[in-house]
Amino acid sequence: MAVFWAAILDRINGVSKSLQKKTIELRTAVDLLKSLLDFLISQIELFDDYETKANEKTDTQYSDETQRVRKRKRHHDDGPAKEVVLRGKEKLKVDTYLPVLDMLCTELSRRLEAYREINDLFGFLTDFSTKSDTEIRQACTKFKEHYFADIEPEFIDEMVQYKYFILQLEDAGKKIVPAEESYKLIIGNMAQLTFPNVMTALQIYRSLMIINATGERNFSKLKLIKNCLRSTMSQNRLNSLAIMAIENDVLEKVNFQDVLNDLVTKKVRRVNI
Repeated sequence: MAVFWAAILDRINGVSKSLQKKTIELRTAVDLLKSLLDFLISQIELFDDYETKANEKTDTQYSDETQRVRKRKRHHDDGPAKEVVLRGKEKLKVDTYLPVLDMLCTELSRRLEAYREINDLFGFLTDFSTKSDTEIRQACTKFKEHYFADIEPEFIDEMVQYKYFILQLEDAGKKIVPAEESYKLIIGNMAQLTFPNVMTALQIYRSLMIINATGERNFSKLKLIKNCLRSTMSQNRLNSLAIMAIENDVLEKVNFQDVLNDLVTKKVRRVNI
């Protein structure tokens, strides 16, 4: 499994690094995630290859191959079918290898679907040169419904004209125009007043965060202390230490001068009464 995880994590890490780039396009992110998903699916049939590579590094055997087979007690309502007992290679493949790949593919598919939904909404801003006028109008209408407070009705006609404007400036064979390059072309040709809504749409698109995360870092003082010292202290001592650390944080935020002034004020009021 170490050989398998080395290959899988290397590909996941490579995609993750690309997704963290500031200038990456949403379309590129979708293509990268789709390629990673296809790569994971292709690993399903490569269990034997990973086992061969592992055996080249170390000559070991499966521990359960030398153990006796435990027979399950059969009940009166059990069918005639014989019990299937997986051992060694088949057990590792069915119980570990395939479930790991299945979970990875499921989670990646869920994330990919979210990226695809956003890409369907913004995709026309980069591949408009490949679309017909009707397709552009439909995409602009859908986009305007989501950003009705930022986009004016003229956006639809602007986008159609922008398509022909770009085709005059750029090579007609060029299919995809990155959002950053498209934005610079408008400014460089001083066409801001002609395509104000297109610029607004491009600004919204470029402000999207391509990378996302579903996890949340835990800053709990209790967990930080227990995770760090769990192997060297007893449970009661860990609890006491965590409480002391929390109380220390609270005391550091207290302004004792204000507390003293309040006590003096209350004492003076009592004397006057």
